[in-house]
Amino acid sequence: MAVPVAAAVAWLPGAGRARAADPAEAPAKVFAAYDRQDSPGCSVGVMKDGAFVHLRGYGMANLEHGVPLGGDFAGRYYSPELDTAYAVEVKDGALFLRGRRLGGALTPSVRDEFTLGSMVLRFVRDAQGQPSVFLLGQGRVRNLKFARSEAP
Repeated sequence: MAVPVAAAVAWLPGAGRARAADPAEAPAKVFAAYDRQDSPGCSVGVMKDGAFVHLRGYGMANLEHGVPLGGDFAGRYYSPELDTAYAVEVKDGALFLRGRRLGGALTPSVRDEFTLGSMVLRFVRDAQGQPSVFLLGQGRVRNLKFARSEAP
């Protein structure tokens, strides 16, 4: 049984004198109770000067199927047009893109859409609700299709 959990944390400038030196320290303390494989999860992002300084998931995305947060996106994606494959991986609750030519942390922008620098990855879900394709866009390139695959 999936149990939805929503949480919002706002850090207001000037709201208290003591500040944590590590931006991950405060969220880790607040969400420690959810950082288990038997707990519904949540994602936490801490921004400073318009950029993420901490991005991490705590708990599970789907308790019934044992899917970690971000885990439904994880897998290998292949583009026959480029003859190139990329892996989407979950590390510490955050998504990473790994490939021969590029890689790095994926920053969530809107539902099923992530950025990596100027590149945009938009995941498309199949009839069962699982991500089956991502469309890559960067510069003049739009909707370059990478389908979930175990081969090549």
